[in-house]
Amino acid sequence: MEFSGLKLFDYKAAGLAIIVSGRDGQPATIQHGVTGWIVPPGEDAPLSDAMQRLALDLKLRQEMGRAARLQAETTHGWQHTAMNLERIFFTVSKKV
Repeated sequence: MEFSGLKLFDYKAAGLAIIVSGRDGQPATIQHGVTGWIVPPGEDAPLSDAMQRLALDLKLRQEMGRAARLQAETTHGWQHTAMNLERIFFTVSKKV
């Protein structure tokens, strides 16, 4: 099963509240209840409930969208990725 994808990063960067299919804490790129909701795969009722709640609650959509955007900026941007790669390369080079 694949619970992540580049689209999730796009949605977060756009500042959107996100509803995703997943389980057991996956996809890890979404914080359930903070940057979006994770609903069980193939279950209509939880998906419908999440969609209705977001459709009817502008403040909640905005809060989740802001949290998603902030998380995208701080943990999914190129600068953060470059710093992580640099750390990995430095660790690997010390072992060689």
